[in-house]
Amino acid sequence: MSWGLYVHVPWCRFRCPYCAFVLQTSAPQVDTFLEQIRLRLAASDLVGSPETLYIGGGTPSRLGPDGLGRLLDVLPRATDETTVELNPEDVDDVLLDTLLDHGVDRVSLGVQSFDPATARRLGRARSATTAPAAIERISRRFRSWSLDLIFGVDGQTPDALKRDLERASLAPHVSAYGLTIETETRFGRARRNPAVDPDAWRVAYDTVVSTLEAAGLARYEVSNFARHGHESRHNRRYWHPRGVWVGWGPGAHGRRADGTLVIESDDVEAWLNGAPPTLEAPTPEHLATDWLHAGLRTREGIDLSAMRRALGWTPTLPSALADHFVYADGRLSVRPESLALVDGLAARLVLSYNSRS
Repeated sequence: MSWGLYVHVPWCRFRCPYCAFVLQTSAPQVDTFLEQIRLRLAASDLVGSPETLYIGGGTPSRLGPDGLGRLLDVLPRATDETTVELNPEDVDDVLLDTLLDHGVDRVSLGVQSFDPATARRLGRARSATTAPAAIERISRRFRSWSLDLIFGVDGQTPDALKRDLERASLAPHVSAYGLTIETETRFGRARRNPAVDPDAWRVAYDTVVSTLEAAGLARYEVSNFARHGHESRHNRRYWHPRGVWVGWGPGAHGRRADGTLVIESDDVEAWLNGAPPTLEAPTPEHLATDWLHAGLRTREGIDLSAMRRALGWTPTLPSALADHFVYADGRLSVRPESLALVDGLAARLVLSYNSRS
């Protein structure tokens, strides 16, 4: 069975105002973290090696070369792809050489914006100033790497967004995320919403798509663009309705072959003290929702025959939505011009599952 491994490193130097991830801003407890990873590995019934390994956060590069090297020594080697997330301010030659020495073949750099004004609004001013040097170092060492951007920020001008995209398009892979406001974040608690209105968001998203595609990065998922051969193999597991992965670290989730979710504690101290994960068995509605919300985000869409075999059901398209979809070769996908609406479209199709006779 093909499976992937995700490891969540829960430490950052500070919490960005838009961030709702599980993390601490204290010094990393590296020894305790590694011991818990060892215990989970020893207690697992995993067979063989993961095809993909993704170390995310938080800020994995907060561990430094020594800490990351030790973590990679503990984890099983992936056979196909190993990715580590980095912040630009942490990137130096020693860190990158350590990753290469430990089998890492892909890194993801969290820039968010090169524009000083936009970066300040996002709490990422330092990343913006250190990103160019980090990119130069990474591009000399890694064939495949990714860069994260955020768009849809109040005050971000069209010219600033276009400049961000033009600089980012030099990367072989770009993840571009529209700013969303979670209630438990600093932005969520602010009286003034720093996200743009839906119409401006759509204009910004269309600019993202047209600029990156013109630069040769194909959109293979609603927020992800890549040159041929540089798609994230690990992240494809999340978008495949039957993708299987193990998740270790505070707040991490895994999914078994039967769809059961394995959910790690989102209390960092509790996790470091051995809190066990909880299991969440999927209901038929949850499985249908996973198929629709995950599969429709991708360029390939959903294999309807596989969906029927797994669920005994396939969606009925309301006539009002038919123009947003393409049905070809047994697959249902969202038209490129409608991908910005995919979450709402998938939610409408879930209603057809709930209302089935």
